[in-house]
Amino acid sequence: MEWFMDWKFWLFAINILILAFNWFSHQKIVYNDLKHLAQDTKEIKTKQDSHAKEIGEIKTEVAYIKGIKENEDRVIKMLENTLKSKK
Repeated sequence: MEWFMDWKFWLFAINILILAFNWFSHQKIVYNDLKHLAQDTKEIKTKQDSHAKEIGEIKTEVAYIKGIKENEDRVIKMLENTLKSKK
């Protein structure tokens, strides 16, 4: 029987691949210096600040439009009341 047809050889080869993958994963996790996290958080904070400004602008525009709508509703109610009182 050829050596590559033996199931023990393939079991050994698969175990070597698994061992190499586990060792690589362990090295990646243990020796990660995480320097990039400071830069990532700075980018997130700057994006958050710009989003907060945009939301503030939208909020004032919505409040302005809401105020106009409320004024229109008051004017319409006042006109309806005056028309009812004249009848």
